[in-house]
Amino acid sequence: GIKFTDNKVIIDLESLGYDKLLGSGRITRPMIVKVKEATKKAQEKIVKSGGEVLIMKK
Repeated sequence: GIKFTDNKVIIDLESLGYDKLLGSGRITRPMIVKVKEATKKAQEKIVKSGGEVLIMKK
């Protein structure tokens, strides 16, 4: 699901039916993303925006 905090968005992509985070698109706010896999580009964009990617076990 998606949760909002004061300064970050927390997104659990696995619970939304997604297995991999890709690097297209723009990041407009810091976020924490939980996912099984993520491309290097996607991880770089999220970290650059002040967020983090949590890779979950398969």
